[in-house]
Amino acid sequence: MYILGISGIGLNETAVSMAVGHDPAAALIKDGKIIAAAEEERFIRVKHAPGYFPFNAIKFCLNYAGIDISDVDHITGSYNPDLVFRNAFFPEKYYINPRDGIKSYILWKIYKIKYLNNIKYLSKYFNKSKDESELLTKKFKIIEHHMCHAASAFYCSGFDSSSVLTLDGAGEHISTLIGDARDNKIRKIKETHVPNSWGKFYSMFTEYLGFEPNDAEYKVMGLAPYGKPGVDMKNLVTTKNGTYKMDSRIWGEYRRYSDYIIKRFGRPRYKNETLEQHHKDIAYALQEKLQDEVLKLVEWTVDYTGNKKLSFAGGVAMNSKLNGFLLRNKVISDIFIQPGAGDNGTAIGSALQLYAQLGYNANNRLENVYFGPEFSNEEIKAALDRYQISYNNSGDIAGEVASLIADGNIIGWFQGRMEFGARALGCRSILADSTDPEMRDKVNAAIKFREGFRPFCPSMLAEVSKEYLKDLQISPFMILTSEVFEKKIKEIPSVVHIDGTVRPQTVEKKVNPKFYRLIKEFEKKSGVPVILNTSFNIADEPIVCSPKDAIRTFFSSGLDYLAIGDYLVKK
Repeated sequence: MYILGISGIGLNETAVSMAVGHDPAAALIKDGKIIAAAEEERFIRVKHAPGYFPFNAIKFCLNYAGIDISDVDHITGSYNPDLVFRNAFFPEKYYINPRDGIKSYILWKIYKIKYLNNIKYLSKYFNKSKDESELLTKKFKIIEHHMCHAASAFYCSGFDSSSVLTLDGAGEHISTLIGDARDNKIRKIKETHVPNSWGKFYSMFTEYLGFEPNDAEYKVMGLAPYGKPGVDMKNLVTTKNGTYKMDSRIWGEYRRYSDYIIKRFGRPRYKNETLEQHHKDIAYALQEKLQDEVLKLVEWTVDYTGNKKLSFAGGVAMNSKLNGFLLRNKVISDIFIQPGAGDNGTAIGSALQLYAQLGYNANNRLENVYFGPEFSNEEIKAALDRYQISYNNSGDIAGEVASLIADGNIIGWFQGRMEFGARALGCRSILADSTDPEMRDKVNAAIKFREGFRPFCPSMLAEVSKEYLKDLQISPFMILTSEVFEKKIKEIPSVVHIDGTVRPQTVEKKVNPKFYRLIKEFEKKSGVPVILNTSFNIADEPIVCSPKDAIRTFFSSGLDYLAIGDYLVKK
């Protein structure tokens, strides 16, 4: 049985600030297992692909499986337009806000018409007849947004049962879902409605601090350890009985933050202005507030369900500092965070949720996210020749690159199937020496063209993680932070953040043999089984997908070498 999951409904670029308007993706599952998944941004080269429908991602998934759109048994969507209108009027307590009601009614109509039109257009996109088009539309089933988030986490966790938490900006006016997952089903326990939303709250301060909201929240997270206590966010959020309420005075009318926020915290920072200590202190307070209040939600959830395992998804689950904090506090015994925790992952979640609803066991432990396109050496060579690029054919690309890294070179690494999600995990990566204390600044300035305060991640052999990490053993997806043993900090200075933490990827030989061997060979050269790994892209661009993308990015940055398939290109 094939199920095609889709996220994003395609509202054109006007949807940039809407939960349904960013990170469209497609995923194809066969008999409950993910066989292909990719984000639309990688194909069209527009970061987050705001407002686009994932036509290219769908085409890739079908081509990878060698099937036609007609061979798909079910198509699932991860946003229910009907709930946009209903949830505006029927939140936890019945109320009517005429202005919000009219707005929701208009959006409901727009969403539904546009969404269904795009589903119908799929048949035209794949050159189907009118009869086939009607059949395709009948195959389409909508799963509510936060259940898609929940399913993307639990059904990939491998847990027999778990508590469930989803946190994002909003989906159908819902910002938070608490659930209990067992017996191949997810049962909703409690929901929180907007305007109470941790995703919106964090984005509001992201904008206030002069960064791009719905994109640069990770920058605020990275900035937070440079701050110190002193900024008071007391009473802005109150958490009780598995839900929370935010001070209504904080929200702005034409921007995310209000005049009340300015009065309380001072003049906002505008883009490209100098980051002062006050801004860092606000980021610190914001991160602390998030961690403290979400911990209360988790405590209530675990107490209610009696289950100390947690499945976690939604855009807020991309906050790796929060994730590490939850695990270190021992309220939970284990945690699984969907690597594609944002709206991209709801493509996977919608397909798995339907599979479970049909009565099949949908739960399989996710071991890797290598679900995207792969290119043969022949295809790579053709691209290199097309652009008249000189290259060497390597008989041992992993060994050569390990030596180059040990010699201080920075490498673009393009191998195998592209990763799904925001993290480069050894297939579309930029690699460098973790032992060089100046390497972080070099990569930030010459390669990534980004702020100097932002950290990089270590990729390490899984079997040595206990020698470096205080509180993690296996962390394959770079989505949890861990404290580093003090004696090891000086050994890998370019990948340890200012607060002594890292966001690691533990690499297993069975999962990515070539990448594992590279790190192993680097260990032979340097004595350290850890390398610096960051995504293969430059600022404001998606991770590279094709050989063409890799070649262009290589020549437009300060990379020293490009290792693409079995070919090595020197600048």
